[in-house]
Parts: sequence; C-alpha cells; structure tokens
Amino acid sequence: MKFDKSLSLVFSFYLSEDFNTNIANRMHFYCLSKYRNLFKDALFVILIDDVDNVSLIGEFEKKIIDCGYVSNTQFIIEQNNPLREAYVFKNYLVDKLKDYSCPVLFSHNKGYTNVLDPEITDKKNILMWISALYFSSLHYLDECFKGMFNDFTRSLFFGGFMTRENSAESVHDYCPTFNGSIYLINPGNVLEYMYDNNIEPLPLGNRWYAEHFPRMIINETNPDILNKAFSHEFRTFNFFEHRTLYYGEYGGITKLMRYALDNDFDEFNKQFEESLESIGFYKNN
Repeated sequence: MKFDKSLSLVFSFYLSEDFNTNIANRMHFYCLSKYRNLFKDALFVILIDDVDNVSLIGEFEKKIIDCGYVSNTQFIIEQNNPLREAYVFKNYLVDKLKDYSCPVLFSHNKGYTNVLDPEITDKKNILMWISALYFSSLHYLDECFKGMFNDFTRSLFFGGFMTRENSAESVHDYCPTFNGSIYLINPGNVLEYMYDNNIEPLPLGNRWYAEHFPRMIINETNPDILNKAFSHEFRTFNFFEHRTLYYGEYGGITKLMRYALDNDFDEFNKQFEESLESIGFYKNN
C-alpha cells in the first residue's frame, strides 16, 4: 500500500547573533534544505533574547526562505526561556495536536551550544549526530508510515536512536525516549491512544519534556506498546548503552550509528561527508 507521505514541520530555533556562522546551525540549514520537499507546511518558532531585534529576526527568516521554505511557512517570535525547545514542543505541538492533519517532524537547533563548548574537541561527532537524527527519521518514511497507518500497529512515534528502558529518571520497564528530540509524531494516533487509555499529557516541567514525551504517553499495561514507538527495524538501545556510546566509550558515536543504521551506514556516511564539505567544515578545522 502506498501512503501520501506528507509531513508538517515544527522547528524550535534559538536565535543568536552568530546563528549563521555556528557550524551546528549550518548543518541544520543543510538538512532543512535537503528535506524541504517532504514538508507540506512548516512552523518556525524563534526563541530570541531580544524580541525587538528585528534585523536579526529578518536575517534568520531570509535564511529559512533561502532553504526553500517559501509557501505554507509561518514564523512565530517568542522570548527565549530556560526551557527552550521543550517550551515550543509543549505549546506548539502537544497543546495543538488537533490542528495537524498529518505526521509532524519536531526539530530544533540541536548542538548549537555543544560546538561552542571548549571541552568538546571533536565537533565532527556533534555534526554526525545532528545529520543522523534527520536521516534516521526521514530516510525511512516508508517504514514509518507503514507503522503509523497500519490498522494493527497505529504507531504514535518514529525516529532514530530510541532508548527503551533503564532510564535514570524512570522506574518503568518500558520508557521509549527519543534522544536528541528530533523525531516524528502522528498527532491523530496520539490523541486516539490518549483517549482510549484515559491519558492526559503532563505539564511542562523541564528541558527534557520533548524527548521524554513518548514515555509519558505510552501505557505499560497495553500489550502492544512495542509497536507504538520505534526506530528503524526496531533497533533500540537501553539508556546506559546509548549514553556510554554517545560520550565516546566502546567505539563511540560511530558504533552507535553503525548499529542503528545497519546496511545504510555507508550511504549515510557518504552523504554526511558531502554535507561537511557543503557547510565548510573542513575549511575551518
């Protein structure tokens, strides 16, 4: 069965004076351009310290337009706050699930502060992580839509590098979490699932709300929970495996990618190297 693989995009962008030169942001712009044709509409929520900085806001909006987001694109300006993308996720996606008619990719400019951290010497790892978060969701749309629109599974969430258990913050046996907070949500399925299981979203409490949202919703007493949130070929990690690899131990982030992407790793890596050339990474490193 063929699906209409239309998507909406909700993007939380922390906007700073260096937004156009920050190498993590440049990777996000590259990915936004690359996958532009997948989105029927897009919402960019701009988080900025000075909401009256109209010249900076205008510069950013032009950048997004240059990435191809011309029609059906909306910009909303918000005062930056400590909750950042979690605030956007809750207020512009969770609280507005009824407004969406197709699956939504939630994204944010992940890695912006990481590449500025002097203690992180390998910026390439951060850029690989950003690139892989897009690839692991959008390269597998056939798989995603099959799960979301299958009469038996009716999956709620799909994305890369999902951890499934042993979260330090949870005593539950199954707590699907999308580390990095870039993943796909089926709003209709989420609303139906919450209705059937008498579940209400929790209030916003911390910056990890977006990546933890699936484990807030999925009911462990439901026998089909393993179908409700998944990654490519159901390749998931437990919390401690993911954290250990992400921070460079036991083969590090490349080992993480090789397992999660399996036979597609070489293709991903080729595309990743092309993206590094395109954003000028090797010119400055």
